[in-house]
Amino acid sequence: MCGRYNITNVEPMRRLMARLGLNAMPRPHLNVPPGAIGEIVIETDECRELQQAVWSMLIEPKRDGNGYRPDPKYTTFNAQSRRLTTSPLWKRHYRHCRAILPASGFHERQGTQAHKQCMNIHGSGDNSALALANLYQEWQFGDESVISFAVITLPPHPRFEHVHAKSIPLMLEPKDFDA
Repeated sequence: MCGRYNITNVEPMRRLMARLGLNAMPRPHLNVPPGAIGEIVIETDECRELQQAVWSMLIEPKRDGNGYRPDPKYTTFNAQSRRLTTSPLWKRHYRHCRAILPASGFHERQGTQAHKQCMNIHGSGDNSALALANLYQEWQFGDESVISFAVITLPPHPRFEHVHAKSIPLMLEPKDFDA
């Protein structure tokens, strides 16, 4: 994890955005893959803002000059929690560039290559919208400023090991939003 996530325009998502102090809503999308444009909540000196960002920490311009893509030499769409304070890539961002990814759920695929089944993991009831912890980076490519991000992952929780044996995204509670 986290390999894909989704966003739906439902009441729990509106409540999550209100708890974050935002009137804006992320655009609905049922299958956001690494390398795609997502929307993260960044805190500035003045307020929190919903910003478009590329889902992969290390990015580069596409060869055709139309947008940005993950750097193909590295897999940086997730940041393992055990490496946040030791990895040269993550530790600077962990101290100064933390953000929240609003999501309705995240996807994991199970089974063999020929018969994979998609599992959609989401909260329940009033807590069905998720606030996933992530790190972000601002890039300057010529005159254009671009933001990229990586989801922070934890070791697998026993309740989810049958879905994904390696990791699970760090899901924040409202009391953690200001941290």
